[in-house]
Amino acid sequence: MKLITFLILFPSLYFAQLSPQVKDLYQQISKGERAESSHTGMEGTESELYKLHKKLDEIANDKEVEYIAFNGNPVAKYYAANILFNRKSKSIEKIFEYYLKSKDSVQTLKGCVGGVSRLDYELYINVISEKQTIDAMQWEKKWKDSMITSGKQRHSPTKCVS
Repeated sequence: MKLITFLILFPSLYFAQLSPQVKDLYQQISKGERAESSHTGMEGTESELYKLHKKLDEIANDKEVEYIAFNGNPVAKYYAANILFNRKSKSIEKIFEYYLKSKDSVQTLKGCVGGVSRLDYELYINVISEKQTIDAMQWEKKWKDSMITSGKQRHSPTKCVS
């Protein structure tokens, strides 16, 4: 009798941590074959899957996103980890350690470049690229401040175009 009760209640317990709207978005994202950036392909077409991920970011709370990051398929895990990283969630370290152990991989399409990558690597790349962005912003601020201090015209450095 206990076994029958458990088998009946298990499906509802599995998704009990997700609100109906989040569950719907999660299921749509889970149907995706690969994780995509905002614009893909040679034409830079806007990714429908990426838009679903942005909607998930808007409506899901941290606990729901964390649940997906641990329990979803690789595509859903990829997007959930990105959401938590962008939110500066304290659980991101736990998720990274989990991904290191699980060695799950995900197919990606970033722009027109596709590939297969491990989830821990994708999360690590977020950390590295954020540091590089911060360093570049700090350098530009110092450069602009030095131009103001020296009284020279204020404009951005010229970029070489070939």
